[in-house]
Amino acid sequence: MIIIENLNIEQIIKNSTVEELFQVNIKSQDWVWVNKDIFSDIVYNALEYEYTDEDYLIEEINNISEDKLNEILNDKFKKIGWISVNQRLFEKLVEDFISTKDIETFIYVNKRFYTKKIIEKTNELSWILKAMAIDGYQHLLLEDKTLLEIYEEYFNENGMLIEEILLRGEYKFLNVATWKFDEQINVLEFYKMDERYRQWSEGNSNFMFYELSK
Repeated sequence: MIIIENLNIEQIIKNSTVEELFQVNIKSQDWVWVNKDIFSDIVYNALEYEYTDEDYLIEEINNISEDKLNEILNDKFKKIGWISVNQRLFEKLVEDFISTKDIETFIYVNKRFYTKKIIEKTNELSWILKAMAIDGYQHLLLEDKTLLEIYEEYFNENGMLIEEILLRGEYKFLNVATWKFDEQINVLEFYKMDERYRQWSEGNSNFMFYELSK
């Protein structure tokens, strides 16, 4: 614990371990979250509470911006192999997490756990990648490649693409094509130069990919 009379909140956080700040055995966790609502709790965890003026502490905490808090914690988690993940993306990967609408919540995730989750989601949404490959093959004339060549080069197991479409609801390709994903009805729409060309469902995508790959 740190006992400080003249509080420097940034330094307190920097000098404390992740375990001290969150009061958990980090090796047994896959992810943690933090926002302004529990920021004071995290700082208290690093202090000898009885030696601290609570009003002064709250005042100092309120002087720290959310961006600065995220920057400091991001550096600390990076050192132990964890990464920061957008809360709205994380909500789509982990069933028991619900993103906050009225306050920014920062998610820090064990990189191995995140990689596992994004692979699972990429496999689940592989039909989207197949649909994109078909559109590329039929409408974008990608270097006279075959459908399977296009799929392997640009789309197969492309977790970064899935991250993008889950987070933004769309994916732009070569400044020519755009795919828009409606997660509520599980439908993908393909646009070329802002003109709508096609709508995909999971079943249609898988069937067409199979037929065109023969």
